[in-house]
This record gives sequence, C-alpha cells and structure tokens, in this order.
Amino acid sequence: MDINEKKSLQFELWHQCNQKCVFCYNANSNTFTPTELKIKALDDAYDFLSDNKKMIPYNTVSYIGGEFFQGQLETNEVKNKFFKLIQKTAELQISGKIREVWIMCTLTIGSQKDLYTSLDIMKKIYIQAGKPELMNQVWLVTSYDTIGRFHLPKMQENWSNNMLNLHEKYPTLNF
Repeated sequence: MDINEKKSLQFELWHQCNQKCVFCYNANSNTFTPTELKIKALDDAYDFLSDNKKMIPYNTVSYIGGEFFQGQLETNEVKNKFFKLIQKTAELQISGKIREVWIMCTLTIGSQKDLYTSLDIMKKIYIQAGKPELMNQVWLVTSYDTIGRFHLPKMQENWSNNMLNLHEKYPTLNF
C-alpha cells in the first residue's frame, strides 16, 4: 500500500473529559477513566504501533481524548506511557510509516504543560533524526467555538493565549 492512499488510524484512548462541550456525546457523562484503564489503552495503542504487521503506511495517525492535557495524565505512569506513545509516533513518522500526526485538544483549561512536553519530544526526535521539517506535519485539532466550548471567559482567554504561545514556540505546527 502506498502512503498516498490516505489511510487514517485514530486512537480514542479514553472518554474522560472535563470540557462539557454542548455538541459532544460526552457532554453529559463526563466519564472518569481509572488509571489502570488509561494504562491499558496506552499500552494497547503502543503495541499496535509497534506491530510491523499492523503498521501498514498510514497517511494520518490521530489521538483523541477525552482531553489529555487538562490533568488527565495525572500519574507518572500514565504520563510516561503517553509520552512514550508520542515518541513512538514520531519515530514512525521518521521511518515513513505515517505522514501526519493529529492531536485533538481544546486548549481551554489549565496551562497545557503536557501538550508542550509532547510537542517538545516530537521536535527533539525530528531534529536528532535530521528531519526537523516533520514538525510541519503535526496538527493540533482544536476549534474556536464561542457557543459550544467557551463556557467561561477564562476558557476563551486560555484558548487564545495557548494559540499565541504555540504559534510562537512551534511556528510550523499546523492547526
């Protein structure tokens, strides 16, 4: 299979989200995901990406939450496994098994420190491999949604501040 055939692979790692977007099927459930289920989901995704028989070339590999970067990587084990998954994803991109990486995030609550760490991991791997241009193929999927997402003025302010900071720190990152 040719990578240009536009095959996509999306991992919905868990449903937990504190965002409560009005358009989301999780809006009324705000599901809590126990640590052991997060670890299993991360291990399963990592194992899938590590299996050469399953890893045919993909145009896109994407990750959707809940909302990873709003406190859901709360234990060191969950955080380290998530970062290991991000590292594996970047390595697959370098090897040509995937073209683009999409990370879904709202950018509305908190400092998003774990998002910046994830992007720093990818950027460092690309630079070490002599392929810094791969950062051009990383997408943050978010939306400016005054009706469904910004329940408080602070949420809209956080989103705007994160967008400005991300553009400054990662100028080739796509949104």
